[in-house]
Amino acid sequence: MKKKILLLSPGLDQAIAIARYIKKYSDSFELYGGYLPQENPIKNKRLFAKCFEIKDKRLLNHFDLVLPTGTVSTKWLLSSLDSIRVGEITFLKDNLQCFDKLSLLKRVADLSIPIPETYTDTDQAESRFPLFYKAKHEKITDLRGIAFSKRDIDEINEVDKVFFQELIPTKSTYGMGFLVKNGKLVASFQHEETLSCPIQGGSAVIIKRYYNQRIEEYTKKIIGSLGYEGWGLAEYKFCPKRNDFVFMEINAKFWASIEFTFINDNSFFNHLFKVSYANQLIHRLVFIDRLAVLGVGCFFKNALHLVGSRIVAYHGFFQVLKSLIAPLIPNKIKKTRNKTGNGFVIRKKH
Repeated sequence: MKKKILLLSPGLDQAIAIARYIKKYSDSFELYGGYLPQENPIKNKRLFAKCFEIKDKRLLNHFDLVLPTGTVSTKWLLSSLDSIRVGEITFLKDNLQCFDKLSLLKRVADLSIPIPETYTDTDQAESRFPLFYKAKHEKITDLRGIAFSKRDIDEINEVDKVFFQELIPTKSTYGMGFLVKNGKLVASFQHEETLSCPIQGGSAVIIKRYYNQRIEEYTKKIIGSLGYEGWGLAEYKFCPKRNDFVFMEINAKFWASIEFTFINDNSFFNHLFKVSYANQLIHRLVFIDRLAVLGVGCFFKNALHLVGSRIVAYHGFFQVLKSLIAPLIPNKIKKTRNKTGNGFVIRKKH
């Protein structure tokens, strides 16, 4: 009999990537998708036997494995559990300490690992422009961006829920995905993210293979200090002034670019699901849905990167086209993002 797996937040790109690989390489599982009341309803009959809203946690008892794939569902599931076991890997509730970004930065700085200059006081920050800002806690707000002046700070909604950092003047973000078992790093894979959505920092759009020993050393030191167990992604920027990498954050969840990791390193999937397949050494990958969301100008500016790259789409050609043309529609049409951030919903003004 097939084991029943329930993927929480099934509309997220990382959930779709996990589901695709399970469907492609194993006949041992039957997949279901469960979305929370605050998430958009999802229907994906190609990947899931059924998708449904979860209003009662007792529904989870009908499944052999319940796997949260994003921030919201990870926090929700661990609100009543101490850990989540997936194959050989146990994800601990204590990992959620990484959602407090300021506290995490302080702990990393205490390890003598470089972090950006960080400010919580707006008066102090205003003498340090330009500044990068983001939420103090994971998912309190999706606000992040760059402030070039006091006026930019004044225009930030819920400014009390963000903090400020020096702007590291390099384009790329460097990531190291990892699995930790009993305090030991059992799988890791590094990448360079050369374009993000949003551009100021977010999910990878163009991503390349990369390796630097210092990133590995820093990440091992951090996860060891935290007592971290499970899966996650550590992110860094390279600072020319310091001639070193500076730590940015740990995503204590499955990350949006995880398919690039799966393609290049099968050990992740093997540890999690006991599923094996051959590695493909893909140097560069483009997430076409996210590139389209950045607009026509950015799409064509980066079109040459499509040549020789692996192209991944999660939401279909029509959604890519819709994302590209939405900004070109006259002002009489109101353009808004949907709740998942994937594509656009077009509504006429009344």
